[in-house]
Amino acid sequence: MISMGLINNNETCHVCYENTDGKIKCQYEKSKLFDYDGKKWCMFHNPDQNIWANTSSIVHFNEEIEHILKWATKNQEEIVDFSYTKFPKEFKIPQELYTTCKSDISISLKNCEFFGKIIFKSGTINIDFSNAILYESVIFIDCTLKDSSFNNTNFHSKTIFTNCTMDLTIFYETQFREAVLFYWTTFCSLIATEKKTVFESVTFCKDATFTNTVFPPDGIFKDVTFKKEVDFSYQGSPYPARVFAFLTNLQNTTETYFSSHFKKEPINEVWGISFINCKFNTSTFENRIFTAKTDFSSSIFYKAPFFYGCKFHQHTIFPEQRNFKDTSSLEAAHAYRTIYLEMINLKSRDYVNMFYALMQKSERNSGAQPHCIRIASWLYEKTTTYGQSISKPICLLTILTILFGVVYALLASPYYDSSSSIDWDIILHGMDTSIQQIVKPFSYYAETLSKKNLMQHTIIFKIAAMTQSISSLSLIALFLLSLRWKFKKD
Repeated sequence: MISMGLINNNETCHVCYENTDGKIKCQYEKSKLFDYDGKKWCMFHNPDQNIWANTSSIVHFNEEIEHILKWATKNQEEIVDFSYTKFPKEFKIPQELYTTCKSDISISLKNCEFFGKIIFKSGTINIDFSNAILYESVIFIDCTLKDSSFNNTNFHSKTIFTNCTMDLTIFYETQFREAVLFYWTTFCSLIATEKKTVFESVTFCKDATFTNTVFPPDGIFKDVTFKKEVDFSYQGSPYPARVFAFLTNLQNTTETYFSSHFKKEPINEVWGISFINCKFNTSTFENRIFTAKTDFSSSIFYKAPFFYGCKFHQHTIFPEQRNFKDTSSLEAAHAYRTIYLEMINLKSRDYVNMFYALMQKSERNSGAQPHCIRIASWLYEKTTTYGQSISKPICLLTILTILFGVVYALLASPYYDSSSSIDWDIILHGMDTSIQQIVKPFSYYAETLSKKNLMQHTIIFKIAAMTQSISSLSLIALFLLSLRWKFKKD
């Protein structure tokens, strides 16, 4: 039960459960106190949601918030502190908030909780949402977020940023637990903050859509995890089907909330962006033109990325081949082929080789190729990693030479006894015979065989020699092809 009474000078609001030492002071000094869970709480910090069952309480809450904003604007305060406030489900953003922000007054919503849907529309916002928890949908429409922070903010429901401008806005350790949409949003330069990270240590638990989004030059995504699908594509027409479905599926959200057209011209160019230590599930970058350095180094793609219709800058950095985990689907083969063809246009031979290897491995694993082609593809991968490795053929050739040398020595031995001493002459001659099959393939010297008792194993020897000659010639050819491809001039 909640009891209400006049404030006692000796009693203060507990503010939050973490305030065990009383260092956090309640900013609503004149508010009445309520008893709950053995502690005193004002109506703004009270964790019991039953307090909002009374309509008059909601009205009073909204009026008090608006009054605080007006007072701050009138007195030109530097910051308005709403930290740790529990905003009820019926709370509505007052228009006075935009007036306050226009006066370069910051609004602190640190550690606040919002229990209802929040809509920010057509205004400038300078708000710190650090450690805030938002349980229902949050919508930003035609807003300019100036020097705002979303550090460790927790979005529990769908989130929308449409036709917004992010000016010096940082997302750090933010949690998006449901789908999030950044549509036609512009992220401005971060030079004034001496940081270039747009999103750092952010987790997108569901689909993330950045359709038609404009990123700042040298903007950085760092340690970001995309657990589901992420879409960085460009779509020229307003409201592509995917975006429109996202908007209209929001409960009680009508089309009047969204602009019927956009003031900005469509921009499909990306002026330099980096994805450092990011983890992608399904990712789409369709129809983007990368006009400056683009860095995906150290990122991991659990599904093959889609770059259909993209143009890459010459300074494009992809992660190592092992960071592309998807090599088992036909869709992956098409995705890698797209990048492979673009790398040919850029004459980036290392990436041409890498994406060719990924494409071939995906085609083989998908089962679309005939069985004999899959075997040849597997052998090509194991011997040269699809032409990428120069050392592999040489190492394999060396190993085969030694193994067949041992085989020839065993064939030349008159008897086998583990207690006998090693006849190094026979072993050396076996190695010499093995080297001969490389220098003069398919040549068999009968006189040599008879001298070393190999005639008794003529058939076995010829089969071994033929196998070695074919294998050796193949490895030498693969080595020369890999070497030529690695260093040839275009």
